[in-house]
Amino acid sequence: METYFARLVWNRDGWRLPSGQIARGEHGTYVGRRDFGHEEWLNRSEWIVDGWRYGYVEGVGRSPRLCGKKINLILFAIKPSKERVFVGKVTSAEVLTEAEAKRGHTAFRHSGWIKEMIAELEERLGRAPWFRRDISKPGTFANIRFRPSAMKMLSSPVSIPVGHVLQTFSRYKLMAARPADERQYRDTTKRSAMKGLKAVQPHARRAVEATVIDPVEARMQNELRQLLEAEHGKHAVQAEKDFIDIQVTIGARNVLIEIKSALEARRAIRQSLGQLVDYAYFGRPSANSELVIVGRGRIQGQESRFIATLTKRFQLPIRYIQYVPGNRRFKL
Repeated sequence: METYFARLVWNRDGWRLPSGQIARGEHGTYVGRRDFGHEEWLNRSEWIVDGWRYGYVEGVGRSPRLCGKKINLILFAIKPSKERVFVGKVTSAEVLTEAEAKRGHTAFRHSGWIKEMIAELEERLGRAPWFRRDISKPGTFANIRFRPSAMKMLSSPVSIPVGHVLQTFSRYKLMAARPADERQYRDTTKRSAMKGLKAVQPHARRAVEATVIDPVEARMQNELRQLLEAEHGKHAVQAEKDFIDIQVTIGARNVLIEIKSALEARRAIRQSLGQLVDYAYFGRPSANSELVIVGRGRIQGQESRFIATLTKRFQLPIRYIQYVPGNRRFKL
């Protein structure tokens, strides 16, 4: 099976949703003109059709001879600083035929995921008629499909070594990778223990990108607040008091809710857990607060067992609830 290097548009959200108007350092490309790329949903793990995940890779679209074949893809991106980084790999990806692309597009449309893609993009960029037009075509919606276990995205991008062939390659086009290139990818991205001690002398820190307020979390908070107020009354619901997203008082119950826009339950749990424990202990150490994490991803077996362990072994009254913006259904 052939292996190719494939460039993805730079993304700050793990290629789970479009990052919006961020610095990308691109000019004259589709991304430079539109502020997004169709591959920004490539790592959307919960969108599965008959055991397949669908995605778009620009380089594949420029290689019609691969239609109907299986290929491996080593994914890389170029940061705004021009640093080239590995971001992940997909094995045994099937390059879609026209019929397969149509079937996938129909399933996404019926599931409401096409509308969700449009809503997520327009929340960040405003009205995008060109995307509405493009996403209506199966070929620009997805050009590969793969099994969920076939994608291995790195937890953090890894710098591509000096002298690597990708250091002089910047096109959104597939480049053939030799077996030696695959071995180098594995060696470069392999986790290893830190050698020696960290430097303790003062040093300058490289500039980082500015933090952007997440409009998805704001929308989730507004919707949940309205739903809870409708059910329990406005007097029972408070938002942003003591920095807590939402607090609900129902009789003797005191519920603290932390909202995250993460598309994976594990990520939302990791981002929320410390905050909720801090709020519950330092804010009201004498009260038995219920802790609720709200994220957009469906909780899986491993995450469910983790929550159960926190509840049983450490006696933390904590729960995870999935909420998709626009759903308008939520029960504590």
